Amino acid sequence: MTIDDRLRSELADLVVSADIVPDDVVVGIVASGRRRKNVRRGVAGALAVLLIGVAGIAGGDKGDARRTVSADQGAGVVGTVTTAPPPGESSAPTTQSSPSATSTTSTPSGPAGQRSIVPTVSATTASPGNPTPTVTATTSRPTPPMTFADAGPLAPAGQQAARVFAGQGSIWATTTPPGNGSSDSPSTVVRVDPSDGRRLAAIPLQGGGGPLTGGFDAIWVAQFWADKVSRIDTASNRVSLTIPLELPFSVCDPCAGGPEQGKRFLPSDIASTANAIWVSTARGAVARIDPSTNEVATVVDLRANIPKGKLFGVAATTDAVWVSADLDGILRIDPTTNAVTRTIPLEHDGSQWAAGPILAEGSSVWVSAQEVVNGAAGQRKALFRIDASTGKVTLTLVDGGTLLAVGNGGTWVRQNGRLKMLHQVLGHVKIDVADIPELGTGSSTVAGSNFWFAPQNSNTITRLSSDDGTVTTTRVAAG
Repeated sequence: MTIDDRLRSELADLVVSADIVPDDVVVGIVASGRRRKNVRRGVAGALAVLLIGVAGIAGGDKGDARRTVSADQGAGVVGTVTTAPPPGESSAPTTQSSPSATSTTSTPSGPAGQRSIVPTVSATTASPGNPTPTVTATTSRPTPPMTFADAGPLAPAGQQAARVFAGQGSIWATTTPPGNGSSDSPSTVVRVDPSDGRRLAAIPLQGGGGPLTGGFDAIWVAQFWADKVSRIDTASNRVSLTIPLELPFSVCDPCAGGPEQGKRFLPSDIASTANAIWVSTARGAVARIDPSTNEVATVVDLRANIPKGKLFGVAATTDAVWVSADLDGILRIDPTTNAVTRTIPLEHDGSQWAAGPILAEGSSVWVSAQEVVNGAAGQRKALFRIDASTGKVTLTLVDGGTLLAVGNGGTWVRQNGRLKMLHQVLGHVKIDVADIPELGTGSSTVAGSNFWFAPQNSNTITRLSSDDGTVTTTRVAAG
């Protein structure tokens, strides 16, 4: 594929909101590590889109050449990209012209009462007579969301949606009472049909809800207050068993409340690989559960790997488990040996960044981070993308938003009150959604082309379709 073909493809994909992209916004182009073209923005507040050649990204870090590409910080897309020139080629930039082409997408309209968010995009590539391609876009203002048919079992009144997860062909939402939980807190897992929002089951849990993952014909729920993982059989919609968790070491001596408090696991996140379930705790360990025996196969003690901080979360790719470790960066665990094979510091612009929430899909590992100031996490935020095959940071988006979910080839973030989907490898904005005030800071997930989220302090979950732009809600708890 030529540079121009890649450019046309990326611009045809691009969907942005009109109220942040004026008609004369210009687009910066960097292709294959062969050239770097500095382009000035047309107006203040315009969004610049980074288009980085796929060949350069796929090449990994086989050379020492480093490129830095940035767009205006006010647009929220500031990138640092590490690439290398193709073997045998110089890293010096060269000039190249491209023929002119135009591609457009149309705006679908949804039924009355549904929220339409997909704008029209007109994109023109560069040519000798038109050296800087332009993007113009229009979008309709959203209307109130529709409600799915209110059908199927509900969680009890008084519970609120806490977590939402897409897996095993369904949407799964945990509901809990508001406020702090306990080891005997009642909670529910509500199973929802992703096609029509119909509730398929309401599965009671004891010990509070928590993060979920899927695999092995089951849904697995990490329950912080109860120090356990509950396995839900997807065929029967019942909790088939619970797996207790305990640390092989104590985090305190003496411990307030008794010595058993020092060995409490307090699971904080959960992920699955081809033959295991992985559960992390902020106390410095990751437990590996064997789904064939439903027992903890091992607890990986990571305290020696995190001298500065604590663990935030865990994510998994095909051949690795990734642990977010605050001031100590990202740890890569080999699932065949249960050993840490790499520690990846998060560094950018002369600063260290503290790792927070972590998500992974395909070859991409995405991390939310905060700049370290005086030895602690400060206010400035960034998104980091790590190439799962090399373990190296390939992209940094300063002020790029809060990491929400990954899926359908994109990374979903919340930035300045807006919902955006970024290209999962290149990091530029593909979809920009205006006015989703109910998004809040609740849990979210992606199923196919649909983005699902659980608004804070609500008994509903919401589906946003990136195909037709509609927003629809479904109740998961009574009241």
